Amino acid sequence: MEHSTLLKGKAACLGWLLFALAVSGLRGDDPQQNSPADQGPAALKKLSLEELSQLEVTAVSKKPEKAFQTPAAIFVITGDDIRRSGATSLPEALRLAPGVEVARIDGNKWSIGIRGFGSRLSRSVLVMIDGRTVYAPLFAGTYLEVQDTRASQAGFRMERNPNNNSRYTCTLQGDIYKEEAGESVAAVTYAAPYQRIVDANADLSGGNVMGVRQRKLAGGGDFQLQTRFTANPNFAPELMNGYQLGYRRLLGKNLLVDLTNFYNRYHDLFGEELTGPVFLEDNPAPVHYLLPAQFRNGLLGCTKGVEVAPEWRVTSRWRLRGSYSFLHMNLAKSPHSGDVGTAPGIVGSSLQREGWIQWSLDLGKSFQLDRTYRHESALPGQLEPAYSTGDARLALRAPPELELSPVGQNLLQPFHREFVGDPGALVGIRRNAYLKLTCSR
Repeated sequence: MEHSTLLKGKAACLGWLLFALAVSGLRGDDPQQNSPADQGPAALKKLSLEELSQLEVTAVSKKPEKAFQTPAAIFVITGDDIRRSGATSLPEALRLAPGVEVARIDGNKWSIGIRGFGSRLSRSVLVMIDGRTVYAPLFAGTYLEVQDTRASQAGFRMERNPNNNSRYTCTLQGDIYKEEAGESVAAVTYAAPYQRIVDANADLSGGNVMGVRQRKLAGGGDFQLQTRFTANPNFAPELMNGYQLGYRRLLGKNLLVDLTNFYNRYHDLFGEELTGPVFLEDNPAPVHYLLPAQFRNGLLGCTKGVEVAPEWRVTSRWRLRGSYSFLHMNLAKSPHSGDVGTAPGIVGSSLQREGWIQWSLDLGKSFQLDRTYRHESALPGQLEPAYSTGDARLALRAPPELELSPVGQNLLQPFHREFVGDPGALVGIRRNAYLKLTCSR
């Protein structure tokens, strides 16, 4: 049991299925034995790169596979990786994954995208925690700020398998949450300045439930059926044909290289189109112009890029790791679209280049030192220049239960800006520090 502000259980089980990126719980080869993954983070830290590559993950195939043999662009973030990064929220932990664009809007809001298309509601990303989707089709997005594991959130899981030899397994699971989030809403007025920002608290509550029926097939395979229904006669599904080529290699015993090259073609993408001519209206006063527009499937285009994620165990106590991602995006309106200019905003709000490198050192059994440097390219669509920043963490451990760790974040400048809110202006992300005490037993 661990008492800590860091993400452990659910953060380690978050699946991003858009390109089969899995941040998942790990488990050993034989469930009947005490595998290192079952023994907790302390055992995982002692594994070599070769042993880590043999751990099982659950990715796009929906069943356990060895990470090194998974035919997908999978990247595993362990609980120890999160702890040593100094992350205190789910989006911060996702910065560790190549190709995932994470930008902070303000104190508790984030923009997240995978290979482009970042937005506050992460509308182009299917988010799953413990196998359940937390994507809300009502507003086509995910409130990530309420997805952390907290005392106010309760969950359940029930699994029925009459006996170990049964061919059928039924699983029912879900959760209930109640949170409060600060919101800024743009209220339209018909007098100058024609818009005002209203600050208020938004009560966010809800729940979800998912049922899965699994049947084991002859030869060791299985069959699962899940259904989901959404309907909107004015908006069709967005389409993507994706191609990717990957190379994953363990060079010797101490160097791991993971390389992915991708090319995606998109059709019927989300855009905002004019639905009629501009007209003059005098009620309510004063006299004003109205520009009728509606969300439609008016964009098409392609993205291509490369992602590299190396890790080098220099010695048993010294580790270097990082990632670099490059993205080229080309979007335009379709021939019969009346889009008002959505494409430049999407392209200008997607990172062309991003990368980070982390230097980790164990100083005996009692001290740990971690330093991280991060760089992100400019976002013209957000009026945001390129920036570089760094984090640092020092941990004092008192085995077997206590750890005291001061952490500094965004240390290279007093503040920087990452992403504009909707509504709102760019908010400066300040240099900060915190002290954390963790008790594990």
